[in-house]
Amino acid sequence: MKTGNSTVSEWKKLYRYLFTKYMDGNIKEKVEGQLNPSLEQPGYDKEWYRMLIRETGEKFKMPGEAHH
Repeated sequence: MKTGNSTVSEWKKLYRYLFTKYMDGNIKEKVEGQLNPSLEQPGYDKEWYRMLIRETGEKFKMPGEAHH
């Protein structure tokens, strides 16, 4: 029982760490001596955008655009 509880506790810590660091597609790193972390916004690669267009068709097309 003790081992199981310890494992669950460690997984929860890992979840909190990963969720906080990578939430919303941003990557946050702790900066010693500062309250706020550094923030990187890497965005998505071009293949992800192509897949989005293939799967959603015209749904996200901006008015007045000839094509994606």
